[in-house]
Amino acid sequence: MGLFDFRPDRREASEAAGADRRRAWAISGMGFEMASEVAAGALIGFGLDHLFGTRPGCTIAGAILGILVGMSRFIREALRLTPGPPPSGARPLEDASDDDASPPPPDDATRPEPHR
Repeated sequence: MGLFDFRPDRREASEAAGADRRRAWAISGMGFEMASEVAAGALIGFGLDHLFGTRPGCTIAGAILGILVGMSRFIREALRLTPGPPPSGARPLEDASDDDASPPPPDDATRPEPHR
């Protein structure tokens, strides 16, 4: 490799490969996080079952709670990692509190013709 053997195309390809590798590790980490949250909920429920003598009830409730927490975190992280604009009809999180706002009335051009 000489002094003037600089190839930006290789460097850019290497940077792109590094970004893909980081994204792959982030996605695999999301799976491990979800599994650990489900396991933690089930183990806490199992401990409560052992403490109170309510055999499968708290274990099942803890596992369900772990699934709900894990899925919400998984979806939030997946949306953060997904490049590009949000899906159509999606609102930014800061605008989500405007639930009392009514949608604008439809235009006359979008209304269907009445049947006669």
